Amino acid sequence: MAFHQAVIPTPSEDLAIDVLKAAGLSPEYHPQLPSLIYASESFRRGLKPNQYVTVICDRSDADNLGESLLQVRSHELMAQRNTRCEQIFNQLLIHLSSR
Repeated sequence: MAFHQAVIPTPSEDLAIDVLKAAGLSPEYHPQLPSLIYASESFRRGLKPNQYVTVICDRSDADNLGESLLQVRSHELMAQRNTRCEQIFNQLLIHLSSR
């Protein structure tokens, strides 16, 4: 199974879980990396968490995740007007829509 690493541009795991649920995924936490959420049966090692919530999912889930990012209202993200967050958000949407 091919895996896709999607970055949800917010340090809020609650928001990330909302996005995952909107995509029809069942979020789980990786026991050794608290800020890493994965939505697939397994995942690849060597991925490091950062200030954004990282999601590991398969390619078809990544497409659903991209659509959910558009649907879920990220009040926290927009209120912060964090340039870096917006940049990553836009890059993720472009990446998912170009596949």
